[in-house]
Amino acid sequence: MTRFFLILLLVWSAALVWAQTEAASILRPGDVVRLTCEEEPSLNKEYTITRDGLLVLSFIGAIPVAGLTEQEAAQKVAAELIEQRIVQTATVTLKRQGASEQQAPIRVSGAVESPGEVPWREGLRLSDVLKIARPTSSADLSRVEVTTAQDEKLRFNFSLVTPTDDSQNPLLRPGDRVFLPIVELRQEVLVLGGVQRPGAYPLESEATLAMMIEKAGGISSLGDSTRIRIERTGRAAQLINLQAVPPDFLLMAGDRIVVELRAARDYVYLTGAVVRNGGFDLVPGMTLNRLIQDAGGLLRGGRMDRMTIQRTEGGRVRTITVNLEDVRKGLAADPILMANDRIHVPTNSGRRNNAAVVAGAAVLLYLLFGR
Repeated sequence: MTRFFLILLLVWSAALVWAQTEAASILRPGDVVRLTCEEEPSLNKEYTITRDGLLVLSFIGAIPVAGLTEQEAAQKVAAELIEQRIVQTATVTLKRQGASEQQAPIRVSGAVESPGEVPWREGLRLSDVLKIARPTSSADLSRVEVTTAQDEKLRFNFSLVTPTDDSQNPLLRPGDRVFLPIVELRQEVLVLGGVQRPGAYPLESEATLAMMIEKAGGISSLGDSTRIRIERTGRAAQLINLQAVPPDFLLMAGDRIVVELRAARDYVYLTGAVVRNGGFDLVPGMTLNRLIQDAGGLLRGGRMDRMTIQRTEGGRVRTITVNLEDVRKGLAADPILMANDRIHVPTNSGRRNNAAVVAGAAVLLYLLFGR
């Protein structure tokens, strides 16, 4: 009987150790992880998991990993690399480097051009975060709010900071939240987040939400037009889809329009005879002509009449040939691009070679018979 209880105790202890080890490897928001990919070394570095549990990678976008083990997250990253045709095979490892409580990022919101998260590091001050977030012209720097991870609210007058006085430029701790309020403006609306030109804009009579966003340059490549938050003093924030704005919705002076950022970014890839090759953010409604313009235009020798778009549909790759000359003349429709499209612009080297052959033959005939 004693031997039986001893075996039972050993089994229970082993199970407890296994459960603790498994729980320790679960990834959480704020964790710092090191990722390595043998086939794509440019991804090999440390990343901080966002508060939303996302791992944001170049070329791929945001991948939900919170709640997964290191091995499960690595397998998910590898699957995305293969599915998006970044590599044919992917050997990915992912290792947690630090506890989330020690590395929680700083979150910035309010009247800034670049709201979001800033990785925490030793010696990080409020001035460092504001330099990254870039306060708008409407930001009230005399009332900067810092909320600690323990929900303690502090207020600082950053406009008093000088090279010899850092009393209003505090050191930030992991998990702090920085908020920049706006200066009270009459008959103006603040447009922030994923727009081209964040800032305060005059509120004209009968101005619609779409008109105010257009004044701010329109939705940027990072903005989500289906998640526009309207913040109004004394009322709960209202989330609106720009394509389905209620007909009786009216803006008021002092409203804050915040275009939320997309959790995942879509890309298209451009190669060939253009000024800039590589991956480009896919803006909703982006066309081939717009992409070529964003890439700086064609290089000398680039063929507009034989551009190709490789598109994956239903697991199969389809090649679409486009004559951009006809598009620009209004003789053909400008194709709307889709996520992960691969566009190639060939050169007309063949035409130049043929022209050279014809020119050479003409010179030879002249030499033989022209005299």
